[in-house]
Amino acid sequence: MYKNIVFLISLCFIIINSCSKDDTGPTTSKAPIVSFIDGIYDQFGVLAVVVKDSTTYYEKMGFGGNIPPKNVPSGANFIKFTETTTSNQLFATNINFNNNKNYTVAICNKKSSVEVFSFENNFSLADTNNTAFRFLNLIPNSNLQITINGLSMGLTNYNFKGFSNYVELPITPVTIKVKDLISNKDLITVNNYKGFPKKIYNIYFIGVVGGTGGQIPSFSSVAVN
Repeated sequence: MYKNIVFLISLCFIIINSCSKDDTGPTTSKAPIVSFIDGIYDQFGVLAVVVKDSTTYYEKMGFGGNIPPKNVPSGANFIKFTETTTSNQLFATNINFNNNKNYTVAICNKKSSVEVFSFENNFSLADTNNTAFRFLNLIPNSNLQITINGLSMGLTNYNFKGFSNYVELPITPVTIKVKDLISNKDLITVNNYKGFPKKIYNIYFIGVVGGTGGQIPSFSSVAVN
């Protein structure tokens, strides 16, 4: 009798364990997603972005603009940035993207000194009713201090190509002010800025300190999820 009970318990364990394994199923990787930002302050035409080849990925953006997140192949990717009106290739580089990752690639500075860099967007909201902002400095001759509703929140000393940690906030309008610590000038004021629930944004600052016309410092943003 005792042996029969032990046998039945063992059999039940095997069945339950097998069902558990079957329910889990194989894990699948998701292709990386990438957003692009154009911060070249003396390039006012349209910039074409090609990843690997024009069949795999071909998108366009202009100064201050961006390309929202899209899937790209994983691994090393050859990326070209070309002016569409002149077919002049401004920059080309290889960037590695891993599966299950979210990236932003920024092209910036001026046409004679183009720079490209990438970073990972890896933030998760603690409260999905909130939104989150990350700040990115694409103004070459600056060192930025950022305040939200008059509070610094540790957002200071961001040199060119510097970016902050994410700041999670409720869905209410805020005032964002940007000051250059080198010239001691107030550069940008954004009134009543508000994100959407569950959305995470890269807010980036472009132009040049002392610039005129289209080169006056300004801001834009891209949702990365």
